[in-house]
Amino acid sequence: MFRLTRPCFELLLEVLSTRPEMEVRPDIFGGRERVVLEKNVLIALRYFAHQGNIRSISELFDVADSTVVICRNRVVASLMALKETYIKWPLDHRKQIHISNKFQEKKGFLGVIGAIDATHIQIQPPHEHPQAYVNRKSYHSIILQAVCLPDTSFSNCFIGYIQNNQ
Repeated sequence: MFRLTRPCFELLLEVLSTRPEMEVRPDIFGGRERVVLEKNVLIALRYFAHQGNIRSISELFDVADSTVVICRNRVVASLMALKETYIKWPLDHRKQIHISNKFQEKKGFLGVIGAIDATHIQIQPPHEHPQAYVNRKSYHSIILQAVCLPDTSFSNCFIGYIQNNQ
């Protein structure tokens, strides 16, 4: 359901628990209960793993649609703040050779130091410049682009928006 092992999820919770982006405002009068860290991260992971629509995720977790967006945004902001800690591009020539050799051993590709792919993450249109976020399939999205090493760890990651030239 979430495409993440329990130990990996627990490590992610531990790392995110110290992030200021994950802080939840104190309870306010009325409304639903505040979303605890674990549920916040599960909501975001569900969104990332399945790119399900916000309504189905909100129903699954019994939260408001806006809460799904807030949870996703908190996790993305936290991960982006941590990117320099966890995502490294191999600058050392010997390291590049080592990575290239691993790709060749595993998949038979010569001269490869990263496998790159990208996906569109559907978003609610922002108030400012919503057309800048419309992709070729005519829905609002941001792009997640990642480069993986032979051991499936990330060496580079970019999250941004589309430049719509229509």
